[in-house]
Amino acid sequence: MYASLEQLRETVAAHLGDDMRALFAYHSERVAGLVASQPDVPATETTIAGFLNGFRTAATALADDPGLAADTMHAQLGGIYFYAVETAKPGAGADQPSRDPRRFFDRLGETLVNEPVYLGLTEQERQAARETVRRAFAETPDVPVNAASLAGFVLGLLYATPFVAESAIPTIVALMDAARAMLPPEP
Repeated sequence: MYASLEQLRETVAAHLGDDMRALFAYHSERVAGLVASQPDVPATETTIAGFLNGFRTAATALADDPGLAADTMHAQLGGIYFYAVETAKPGAGADQPSRDPRRFFDRLGETLVNEPVYLGLTEQERQAARETVRRAFAETPDVPVNAASLAGFVLGLLYATPFVAESAIPTIVALMDAARAMLPPEP
């Protein structure tokens, strides 16, 4: 298990009352639904580790009040962990058809070029976003930077939008584009 997911397990263990367990289960189902809604993104531990990176990046760095966001996102973090545990079980996802997250990025690119916010990004904003994505993955060096983890990162950004200030939406779009730009070449 990735170190970031192990740290998340420790956080979840500290908040295991019955009410929290129900919230964790609720958010686990929401995360599962979001991942399942993307036919080209595999439900793997690598995807979920990337999802956690994206969620933390958006929910803490881009919130109106990062301290408040950090204090109120335990239910979402618990849900991400619960989902990660399910995806890490032996045989989990064995019945999944072969998925290629690069197709996810093809669709993302088609979507972004039609967004006025995307078209208005400056090169400085794009560069800052690429650096933010690099830092997020540098903080979790055991998580590979590959198509699955980067797709998870984008989905984590989307899941964190309730924590994000409206003024940060262009930054979210820039981070999505940065993840797409960091996609390693096909082997």
